[in-house]
Order: sequence, then C-alpha cells, then structure tokens
Amino acid sequence: MDMIQFCKVHHIEWAFFDCFDTLLHRTILEDELRYKWAQIISEECSLGSSEVLIDIRQNVLEEFHQKENFNYNYIDVMEAVYTRLLYMQNSSFTVEKQKFLSMTIMQEIALERGGTVIDDSNVELLHRLAESGIKIAIISDFYIGEDGLREILSGKNILPYIERIFVSCDYKKRKSDGDLYRAVLEELNIGGEKCIMLGDNKKSDVKKAQIYKINAFFRPYYPELRSPESVLNQIYKNNVEDATPGLQYAYSIYLFFYRLYVRLREINQTNVFFLAREGEFLKEAFDAFLHINNVKDIRTYYLYVSRKSTLMPSLKSLEEETFKNVFRHTGTLSLQGFLDVLGFSELDKEKIYQSLKVGDPKDVYRNFAQSDVFFLLCRNPVFLDIYENNRQAMRQSFISYVQSFNVDLCHNEFILVDVGWKGTIQDNIYHIYNGTVKVHGFYIGLTGLGDFLPNNLKEGLLFSVAPIKSKDYGIWLNREFYERFMRASHGMTICYKIRAGVGEPVLEDVNSEIDAYYYARPTQRKLISVIEQITQTFLPYTGAERYIEKLLRSLHKKAVLCTNSKELIFERNLFALNKESFLNVWEKTSTLETLVMMMKRVKYIAKNLFNIEFYNKSFMVYSLPPCFVMLWGRCIYMKQKLRGEL
Repeated sequence: MDMIQFCKVHHIEWAFFDCFDTLLHRTILEDELRYKWAQIISEECSLGSSEVLIDIRQNVLEEFHQKENFNYNYIDVMEAVYTRLLYMQNSSFTVEKQKFLSMTIMQEIALERGGTVIDDSNVELLHRLAESGIKIAIISDFYIGEDGLREILSGKNILPYIERIFVSCDYKKRKSDGDLYRAVLEELNIGGEKCIMLGDNKKSDVKKAQIYKINAFFRPYYPELRSPESVLNQIYKNNVEDATPGLQYAYSIYLFFYRLYVRLREINQTNVFFLAREGEFLKEAFDAFLHINNVKDIRTYYLYVSRKSTLMPSLKSLEEETFKNVFRHTGTLSLQGFLDVLGFSELDKEKIYQSLKVGDPKDVYRNFAQSDVFFLLCRNPVFLDIYENNRQAMRQSFISYVQSFNVDLCHNEFILVDVGWKGTIQDNIYHIYNGTVKVHGFYIGLTGLGDFLPNNLKEGLLFSVAPIKSKDYGIWLNREFYERFMRASHGMTICYKIRAGVGEPVLEDVNSEIDAYYYARPTQRKLISVIEQITQTFLPYTGAERYIEKLLRSLHKKAVLCTNSKELIFERNLFALNKESFLNVWEKTSTLETLVMMMKRVKYIAKNLFNIEFYNKSFMVYSLPPCFVMLWGRCIYMKQKLRGEL
C-alpha cells in the first residue's frame, strides 16, 4: 500500500522521521569530521597538535559513557574539554570559555552542514506527506540540540515542511531506549496509533517505536562510505591473496613517508636528497606519495653515494686521521683490503707495495690497526703522497657534484633520506664539509648513532636507539628485508671525478646486484601501488598520526608474525642474492651452524623466544625451516593478542 494511502486509511496525523541516514546522509565519515574540527579549533586556539584535542574529546566521552550518561549535549562535552585544556596549563591557550564554546559548536555545525546531503527518496516522501496534510516531525538521537540541527538542515528544502524537532540531548531521553518516543507523544498529546515513524535503524526507529503503538517503517540505507580501518583490512586481504610477495611492508613504508613529510614541514625544508642505492626506490615511492597529497613545493633529488665513495673525501690529513670509520666495521684486514676500502687504483697500490716491501699484501691481520704493516704504511712517503692527492681531489669532486643540484646549503639544511641503521654515509658527508654544513638525516630506523654531533642530526622515524630506544623498536625492526628488497637499477658508486668542470659520480661497470634488482622489481612496483592506495585512504586525516599509526601498526604486526611460505621464500631468495657493498665480513650460516649457535645461547633465546624484537631482527629466520618460523611468529601473535597488545 502506498504510504499516503496508508496514512489516509489509518487516520495518521503525525509522520516522524529519523534525521541522519534517513533524511540526511554524510559525505564524510564521522571520524573524518572530528579530525577536521580538531584541526580548525587547534589552529584558532593555538593548541599545536590537533591530536591532543581529539584525545581530550574522546576521553570526555568515554568518561560520560562509564557513568552511563548517554544523554549529554554538545555544551556538556565542550565544557569538560575546556576544563581539561586549562588543566594542561598551555601558555598559548588563552581563549575565554564562552568564546571557546561558541567557536566549537559553530565549527561542528558548519562541518555537519557541509558534510551532508539529502536522501532524495525520503525527502520526496516527506514533501508528499506534508502536502497531504500530515504534520511532520524529526526525532533524532543527536548530541547537538534543536537549534543546531535546524542550522544543519538549513538550505536543504526540509525545514519549511517541519512542524517540530525532538532531539535526545534536549530531552535527556533517547530513541534507542524508547523514552524519547513517550516524551514526544505526551508533548503532542496524541496516541501512537495516529503516528508513523520512518528510519534506517531497526531497533531505534522500528522496534522501540512499536512499543508505543507507533506505525513504524524501516527505510534501509546502505552507506557507500568506508572507514579507513575497513579499507586497510581489504588492502591487507588483497596483499595476502596477491601472487606478488613483500607487499605487507607497504604499511611501514607509508608511515615512514607520512612522518618524513610531517618533519619536513616542521623544520621548513623543501629540498630532499635520497641516498643511493636504497634511495632509488624510496624516492620513486615518496614522489608518488607527494603527488597524491598534491604537494608541489617539496623537491626530491637522487644522490649517487656509497660508504666507499664518501669515505676517502671525508678523511682528514694523515696526521689527524684515525680511520675509525674503517675499523669500526672490521679490524680484520689485509694491506690490499685496506687500500681497496680507500679506493686506491691498481697502479697506486702497486707503487705502495713496491715502496713498502712487506711481503704478501693479501696477508690478513686480525687487528690491522695495530700491525707493523699499518705502522709502516702511515709513514711511507709514497702512500702519504697518493693519500693526500686522492683525498683532496675526491673532496673537491664530491662538493662540485652536490653543487650541480643548485641547492643552497648555506641557508638550508642538507636533508638526507635513506633506509638507515647507523648513518655512516651521512657521517662521511658531514666530515667532507668539515662541519660547516648542517646535515640532517631521516631514516626508517637507527640501530646506532655513529658520529652524532650538533650539526649532524639523525632521526629514525620508525625505530631508533636515540635519544632512548623507541617504544615500538622491535615491531618495525626487520631491517634485513628493507635494504634487500630496495635494490637499485645501477651499480655502486665508486668515486667522484671532475668532468667538464663539474663533479660526477663514477659507478662500478657491472651492477653486482642486478639479479636481486630484477627479482625485487615486481614487488617494488606493486608496493608503490599499495602505498598509493593507503595514501588515498588517509588523505582526510591530516595531523592524525596516532590514529594512522595505530591502524598500520596492527596490520604490520599481523603481516610480519603471521607470515606464509610465499613471503619466506621471497625474503630468503633476496637474502641469498645479497652482495656486501663495503666490507666482505659477513658469511651466511648453514642450518646446522645456526642450531649450534642457538644451543650455545639457549638461556638468552629461552628468555626472548616470544619477544617480537628477537624474532624480527634475527638472522636465524633465514636458516630455520619455514614451518618453524611460521609457527614461531603465530605463537608470538597469539600471545600479544591474548594480552591485548595488538
């Protein structure tokens, strides 16, 4: 039966409509609206972080709910928020209470009004009912009272047809409890059988209304909007099902980019140098991140560097140099190996061998820095001459190369971005400029500080040991995978030379990691696509770092701990394709050797077996049977789930 006909047959006098998801539909999620509101209020009140305001508001609501107070109004909430802001004793917060209350409700109403559209079908029905002589009322469970709701509805061709508006916060009664219906019927002095109720909630709009004999009609609404959590869960599911391995690291890399962007804005820097070779992928992915965020003022550059190419120009004169950046990696070296690290040519090495006459240059010394050969070498005039000429030439060539980017380093920081661990290349660059240029490095993680000096700053944006070990250090740790899948299309940078008056990098003739690059490239491409999806998802949530991190941390934990054979095979193959780029001091261990090592450290392993940091940083996962690794990870995951740590 047509609704108009039904009303005539049953002598209906009043038609009640629910508001949200019946007459109005939101074009943005409620969480998104709250974050926009917090940004605006934080700026107007000079609060700094909008997340502080979000946290306070959420805390106030939780406190109301704990006291079973669900009939609060907006002013109740904002008065409690204001009190907490005063308690923080923020000297920049000087807004008077009434101005704060007026400002907050005005912005909330403006955002609600701008973020809603009418439901054409239900509004058309409302018009027809009104034109047939039936009185129209809106009954809504909402935290903003009648006056505010009228402002939200203004300009939507609804208010001219509305006789009354009943809002839960005005009456301290709710539809969801049924109490508001009783109050409405009493105020209108009418029986429920003379009324109809239309809404999208089967409980609040239908069942509770029927208790008072109101003729209730369910008007279903299936929202197209999806929460970030829902979208991310779908992305996670797609990544697991995708044939391409390694996609689970999109969550951590996106968070790294988000924090990098925030820090660049905070320090007001717009020129960013990504360091070879992991930086080739990072730059490509970060450029995609910037494009989706419509950021046009940040310029990214790719700097051809390596530990080897930046070492020689960073060294001091031989009278001052201790070669600590060489010996901190390994003390076990031969004369030939030491000269190779310094980048000496074969011709120069031969000259030194003939001059020194110390036997086989390939002989290895456990502590080369304390050997007689090193003592003689440092006093050899041939070595001294070649060392000083190479050092000065390389330094001039590197500085000329950097100058070719036309970035003013006198008035700007030298911003470096790399995968991380200790920041050795950054240390070298700092010493090339003798500390006259402020170098600031941003890394996925830092496991050591290297040369941490006032003009040589380093930040691990996902995990770091400084200034204290970061809270989630072990969660994001898996550093072996980060650097192994970020293989580049070119060989290692060997040195720098002046050509046509401009410094240029010299690369190795053959890319020793080309096989690893081609193996990892499909994952790199697909990862960028996934990062773009995540970036699009979080576009409305500017400034909501803790919210973003909470969602991504949970997915990253699940992906790392609940791994599968596809992921393990991919990581192990990358591990097998690894070529050491600086000093060949690491050797892969067999399963048997790994088990022997584990037996020797059984007490330590037993203590840390279910520690995510131990699981995430361990080389052992590349030697143990895949089924054991998968079981191990899932046990840690279940332990954390039971403890509520996910």
